[in-house]
Amino acid sequence: AMTTDILRLESAAGLRAWEEERAKKFGQWRMAVEGLLDAVRLALRRGAANSHVLDGFIRRRGAMERAYAQALAAAGGLEKQAVESSLGVTVEDMQAVRCPLLEALMGLQRQVAQARDAFGA
Repeated sequence: AMTTDILRLESAAGLRAWEEERAKKFGQWRMAVEGLLDAVRLALRRGAANSHVLDGFIRRRGAMERAYAQALAAAGGLEKQAVESSLGVTVEDMQAVRCPLLEALMGLQRQVAQARDAFGA
C-alpha cells in the first residue's frame, strides 16, 4: 500500500511538473503569437492608410490633369476633339472639375505676368 502511495505521489509530482512546464511554454507561445498579431494589425492599418493616401493622390492628380487639359483647350492650345480623344472625357466633363491647387497656380502665374509687364513698361 505504501509503495502504491509513493508511486501515486511520484506520478502526481511528474504530472504537476509537466503541467507547469506546459503552462510556461504556453505563455511564451501566447506572447509570441500576440506579438505577431499586433505586427499584422499594424501592417494592415498602415497599408490601409497608405492606400487611402495613394487613392486621394491619384484622384487629385487625375483632376489636375483634366483641369490642365481644360486650360490648354480654353487657351486654344489644343483642339477640343484632341483633348477629348486623348483623355477619353469630354471638355464639358473637364470643365465641371475644380482644382483649387491648379487655380492657385494659375492665379500666381497671372500675378507674376502682371508684375513682369508692369516692370517692363
